Amino acid sequence: MLKNYIKIALRNLWKQKGYSLINILGLAIGMTACLLILAYILNELSYDRFYKDHEDIYRIAFEGEFSGDFFNVAVSTGAMAGPAMEEFPEITHATRVMPRTGKTLLSYEDKSIYQENIYYVDSTFFDVFPFQFIYGNPESALKDPSSVVLTRSVADKYFPETNPLGKTLRINNERNFKVTGIIEDVPANSHFQFSILGSFYSFERNGRNPYEDWGSLNQYTYIRTIPGTDPEKLTEKFPDFLLRHISFLSQTDNIKFRAYLQPVSGIHLYSNLMAELSPNSDINYIYIFGSVAVIILVLACINFMNLTTAKSVRRAREVGIRKVAGARKPTLIAQFIGETVMLSLIAMLLALGLAEVTMPLFNHLTNLDLSLGSLAGWQIPLILLGMVIFVGIFAGSYPAFYLSAFQPVKAIKGDLYKGKKGSVLRNTLVVIQFMISIILLISTFFVYYQMNYLKSKKLGYDEENVLVLPVRGENQLERYRAMKDELRSLPEIKSVASSLNVPSTGLDGSGYSPEGVPEDSPWIIYTIYGDFDFID
Repeated sequence: MLKNYIKIALRNLWKQKGYSLINILGLAIGMTACLLILAYILNELSYDRFYKDHEDIYRIAFEGEFSGDFFNVAVSTGAMAGPAMEEFPEITHATRVMPRTGKTLLSYEDKSIYQENIYYVDSTFFDVFPFQFIYGNPESALKDPSSVVLTRSVADKYFPETNPLGKTLRINNERNFKVTGIIEDVPANSHFQFSILGSFYSFERNGRNPYEDWGSLNQYTYIRTIPGTDPEKLTEKFPDFLLRHISFLSQTDNIKFRAYLQPVSGIHLYSNLMAELSPNSDINYIYIFGSVAVIILVLACINFMNLTTAKSVRRAREVGIRKVAGARKPTLIAQFIGETVMLSLIAMLLALGLAEVTMPLFNHLTNLDLSLGSLAGWQIPLILLGMVIFVGIFAGSYPAFYLSAFQPVKAIKGDLYKGKKGSVLRNTLVVIQFMISIILLISTFFVYYQMNYLKSKKLGYDEENVLVLPVRGENQLERYRAMKDELRSLPEIKSVASSLNVPSTGLDGSGYSPEGVPEDSPWIIYTIYGDFDFID
């Protein structure tokens, strides 16, 4: 019987080519949209899970109150890492990360390139984040001051096809750094992206690092714990720890701190704090896009139901003859659902091809670099098979019950009933299909215009015709003064000013005590340092 069912199904497909093509394409397009959204969701869920034992890696974040102002920040006090590792046996390694804002000029011989994403880290960085080394030793790569580790792409810029260990790079025409390691590029699904790692000890003066200040929240602290450590129980020990080390701040500056742990694999989707290393996503987006994928698949299934039931009269005599020959209703239902599952399988194969073709457009839309390879893994075949079975059963259920209910005599005579029972359900499905489609179109319209609004929103200053020229190297102030005079003499230039940071980047929040405000209740003010022409 199974062989007969397959033969009948293929014969019907071939006999009604146009109808079959429309049905398969409808399902395939819905499945294609689901595959693209699935690739996006899996990519979002994969962030920072490529580290070995990623579940044991945490970031220490701080929240608290400063003169009545509440804050919740991704940075922590730089002095905390060492004592925390010494006092808490659950912590096996700790490291600090301090990104350098803006672009940095890197020079080697006659080659100079501006480079972004330079981080200064502790020598224990690779104990917490075990990146793969191409050259060098992770245990000693960052122990010496003025040592740097390059990613593969940066190493290829300066030292193509050579081993760069021991070579010297000059940073901002100020200091020389020795290359002590080359690692693979940071995967795109990481919440931080760096191109160069510099030794944190480069800042030491007289045996002390100026960034080891208990009262400043200016660094990112990551820890690796013993497997099986309960982060909540470890967090419960932090209040006493902070009380021993920074209780003076609550007395002199009216500051209250509370430290807590964030799983590194949850930062991208669950963290939206001040001073994040990079903009994160949100778990709500996963729910929204997942819901959209399901809705699109349901629309494709409803479309299939309506087309199938509309063409049901062509299968009426077949149903009547099978019933006369002794076929029971459950057998007919199984036959028609089986046909739909087969169509669903064909549609899935077509959808995989369509997804491969449309993936570049989807990547342009999302500004990501996804591929069907991101769907690799032992779970994916099960997900795809589950999608095929779900579509087959859901889309084929109503047509199967509808066809199997035909009365044998009337079906054979072609005198089917003309009641309203079937038409009401079909009309309801059509209304639901159009309603959901209109809701999706309206939502897309609003999202499109909202994004345009965000892109065109006034920033508070006119960014047109404003250029940024970085000044690097020694004697920056003297060089800037000379350059400013030269630039102001050009008729095309209206005004010239300088600042330590480009507006909106690298803001430094410090405590200030205005006149009339008690010194133990300072205000947090975010500051850009610029010259007297900056406002112009």
